[in-house]
Amino acid sequence: MRKRYYFKRELLNFLMLRDNITSDQLASDLGVHYNAISRWRNGEAEPNTFSIKKLADHFKKKMADFVKADNSIETTIKLNNFYTKELLKNG
Repeated sequence: MRKRYYFKRELLNFLMLRDNITSDQLASDLGVHYNAISRWRNGEAEPNTFSIKKLADHFKKKMADFVKADNSIETTIKLNNFYTKELLKNG
């Protein structure tokens, strides 16, 4: 059975806040509709592999950084807490 992976929207939100990028700006940079960015950020949709590659290139990350094996509420809370601390620590 194939393992399911989930998009790490917490990382996308963190990077956009860190870099002060709006959904409109990121959508323009990636060549996607701004609604796609919004839906990725709030968990209504997940980007396809091609879009994850674009995100990784844009933020100078690995594609693997944008996926997680567990989509439980506990994992989401841990990631949100981690990225919030990073934002506060880095200004």
